[in-house]
Parts: sequence; C-alpha cells; structure tokens
Amino acid sequence: MNAAELLGELARRDIRLSLVGDKLHVDAPRGVATAELRAELAKSKASLVEALRAHTAAPIILDFETRSLANLKKVGGRRYATHPSTEVICMVAQMPDGSLFEWKQGDPPPEVIFRAAAQGSPLVAHNAHSFDKFIWAALGWPVGTWIDTMQLAALAGLAPGLDLVGEQLLARKKDKAGRALTLRLSRPAKNGKLPLISPDDMAAGL
Repeated sequence: MNAAELLGELARRDIRLSLVGDKLHVDAPRGVATAELRAELAKSKASLVEALRAHTAAPIILDFETRSLANLKKVGGRRYATHPSTEVICMVAQMPDGSLFEWKQGDPPPEVIFRAAAQGSPLVAHNAHSFDKFIWAALGWPVGTWIDTMQLAALAGLAPGLDLVGEQLLARKKDKAGRALTLRLSRPAKNGKLPLISPDDMAAGL
C-alpha cells in the first residue's frame, strides 16, 4: 500500500495524521487503529511524513449547492443538513494544487479530496461552521479540519455575506443565473415535492 492509498484508508476509518516536528501523530477513534494498521503506519512513516509536509496549509476551497423543503434561515444548518428532503446537488472544490474538482449528486465519494484532507489540507468554505460542515457530515464523509472565511471576513472588517465580500475584494458578485436556477429548483411543486432536476438544468450551471 503506497502513501496515497494508506491515507485514503485512514480517511475512511476517520483516522487523522499530523506532524509535530518530525514526529507523526495519529488521532484515531478508540479501537480503530489495529495492530496491523499501526505496523503499516510504521513501515510507511517516511512517505507519510513527506506527503503531509507537501500538503500542510494548502487548503481545499469548496462550495456546496443544495436544496430542501426546509428553510435554512429558520431551522439552521445542522437541522437543514439532516432534513429528509434536503438534497446535495453538487460541490465544486479548488484542490491544494489549484486544480478544480467537480462532484455531483450520484457520483461516488470524492476520494481525492478525502486523501488531501487526511494529508493535512484544511477544508475552507464561506459559512463553513454553520452550513458546509453539516452538509459534509450528512453525506457521511470523513471528519476534516474546517476554516470558515465568513469568520475571517468579520475579523478583517468586511461584510459577512459572500456576495458583498466578493464585490469588496474582487469587484465580482455571485452568479445570478446560477442562484436563480437553484432557487427555482428549490420551490415545491403543487404536489408539495421538489421538482425533478433535468440534464439541461445540470448543464446550465449546476
């Protein structure tokens, strides 16, 4: 098992690695780190340390698109994420090397992101602590380290909303057409259910 495969396996078992100086620190739930796995860690220590150093502080910047019959503002991110009607439509992530990764409903779990997170890359999102980390957890994905840029914006004296932050820093606003499409797909039909998402809807920007 090479370092990438081992890190993926650790992520699936909710085991996190970190570097303390030159020492490899293992944070694992009770009973998960078996003697066999610890032997594999010891054997692969040098390659794991190299991989962690290569990815330390290189973030994964991500954004989820969701829809639900639940009102996010009224119920909050935790209850919204676990509401029976909530669907995760897609996610876009900028990887530590700057490349873009797209995941959509029905795709297999994004192992490449899990491996990068297990190697020390933090997960970064705007309003992460009140929304994105709950969506991530509801999908059953491995525990990660989160950075919330909304909190950072507030500390920097910027307006908290992503649209306003983008305008202040980049002179750009959020994609209005994409937002309108998401809102349309979130409106219940006459039968009280969410409308179907067609291939054309996905191609239009989801």
